[in-house]
Formats: sequence, structure tokens, C-alpha cells
Amino acid sequence: MESPPSNIVVAIGRQIGSGGTELGERLARRLGFAYLDRQVIQEAARCLGVSEEDILDRAERASTFWERLGHILSIGIPESVYADARRVPEITDAALFGVSAQVIGDLVAKRDTVLIGHAGFHCLRAWPGLVSVYTHASREFRIGRMATRYNITNPAEARAVIDRTDREREQFVRQTAGVLWTDARNYDLCVDMSRVTFEKAEEMVIGLIELRRRALTPPPAPSPS
Repeated sequence: MESPPSNIVVAIGRQIGSGGTELGERLARRLGFAYLDRQVIQEAARCLGVSEEDILDRAERASTFWERLGHILSIGIPESVYADARRVPEITDAALFGVSAQVIGDLVAKRDTVLIGHAGFHCLRAWPGLVSVYTHASREFRIGRMATRYNITNPAEARAVIDRTDREREQFVRQTAGVLWTDARNYDLCVDMSRVTFEKAEEMVIGLIELRRRALTPPPAPSPS
């Protein structure tokens, strides 16, 4: 699938609580870009013929051994009252990621887009107009945002959520993309959001977008002699 020369996709990977989602929202509003996050799961569920709730808790995380074993047992024991092989399709991590990647490609082909998560930096690595961004922040900054953004005011609970989400996203990217999620070489720009304002981060990303647009713009045709 080919995108128009001017088609730009800002793919933002982020540590939870680092402000990456808010940065994406601000960029989409400011630039008039489409904004993709939950819609990827909605469309993937439709393509797979399941409900959004069936795959929502697997977004940006790989299934554990025990989850996979539980699924096998649930469809393998005739007496089970909890599941039925005809009702519970076996969706592997690879299948879910493949469908999600196709959905992402279809959606971003329509217009300039900000994409949050879903290993967009990897799914769209061959996309000419890709601008990949990774946001991280100090632990204190993230704990503070967990209170304001997610209403998790207990610092111990916030730390637990941060640690669990970091592990899940690291495992997800490693298993699906085969790279380290936190490796700066995967991105055009890495931003410590605890050291810059949102306005400054916006300007940095917009600067990259302008450079990418110029690179995608074909040179003017030579004037006839």
C-alpha cells in the first residue's frame, strides 16, 4: 500500500505516565491530523470477528504462558462451562499483531495521522512519511501524572502500575518487533518529558515533520531551455 508523497504519520511510543498520549493529542489538534489509538483495537476486533473486549486487554502486551495455557484448556475440555471452541476463537499474538498492523496501514493511508502505541515505529518502518517518537520521563514525573491522568493517587499503586506496564510493553515489542522497546535507535526522536514542556516537545516533533515533508516533496521540474 502506497501513501501520497505528503502523507505523514507521527508514531508515538511512550512509557505510561510520560505524557506521550497527551503530546499526541495536542499534535493532532494543532496540526489537524487524524488521531489513532483505541480505533486500532476496534477495527482489529471487527476484522477478527470478535468483540473489542475480547482483545482490549491484549493491546500492547504479549500473552503470558499461563494465559496461553488457560486458553488451550478452556477449549480442550468438553465439560467446561466457561468456554466453547466455536465461541472462543484462538487468536495468537502473531495473528493479532498482523491484523493490527494491516489495520494501521489502512487507516494511516487515508490522511496525515498521529498514532499512539501499537509498535507503530515498527509496523510503519517502511512508510516514507514516518516520524517516530518515544517519550519517557523520570519516575517522580510519571507517578505525578498517574494521579492527574489516571486518578491513581496512591504512590505505591502508581509504581506498581508503571512497573507492570513497562514490563508488558517491553515484552510486547520484543516478541512482535524483535527489538528493544527502549532502544533509541528505533526512533527519530526520544524526549524526556520531565525535562521539557509540552510546547517544546510539540515544536521538536513539528520540526521533524517539516523536515520529512521537504524530503518527500519532489524537486521542481527543470524549466524548458
